[in-house]
Amino acid sequence: VHALIQDITRVAFELAEQNAIAVRVVVDLPKQILLASGFSVDVTTPRAKAGEGGCGDRNFPASATVCVRDLVLPVLIGVNPPERLARQRVITNITFYECPCTTPESTSKATVSQPQANEVDYTTVVQLLYEFINSTSYLTLEKLVLELIRACFRVTSPQVDAVTVRCEKPSAISFAHASGVQVTRRREEVNLASET
Repeated sequence: VHALIQDITRVAFELAEQNAIAVRVVVDLPKQILLASGFSVDVTTPRAKAGEGGCGDRNFPASATVCVRDLVLPVLIGVNPPERLARQRVITNITFYECPCTTPESTSKATVSQPQANEVDYTTVVQLLYEFINSTSYLTLEKLVLELIRACFRVTSPQVDAVTVRCEKPSAISFAHASGVQVTRRREEVNLASET
């Protein structure tokens, strides 16, 4: 995917010449994650100033967002005794915000669309999250969301700077589509040590 994005970005800048200050490429791969209904990579690459790397400047940095949509997780969740008897369907959306320029060295050499040695394999990440959820139980959606965020940071490289997790429990409320919780955290805001 990163090679495709890099090629499209290069061609777009060549065609636009000096008329484009940035190129945004969105690649949607609906079957990339089998447990989810959608997977997309959204990359914005600003034109580098002369003599600088491709990560943009402070006013317009490069960005990459990866979304896993409608991931169905079976979770033992709830405070009521009947909810503790069987796993319930929880619809989960996870957005990973990648920061391609995390060090001064990478700022001068990398662009957001270049594959890196520490590139995140999101198929593996989702499988690890699924296995983690299968071995746990929660009383509330809030706790589930916070633990998923912590797990996301544990299984991804430092290039993932922030994560948004939204979980919805369709069976929670009789006359509503679902009850849900959404939380966004930056890596430095999360204690990665396990809670007891």
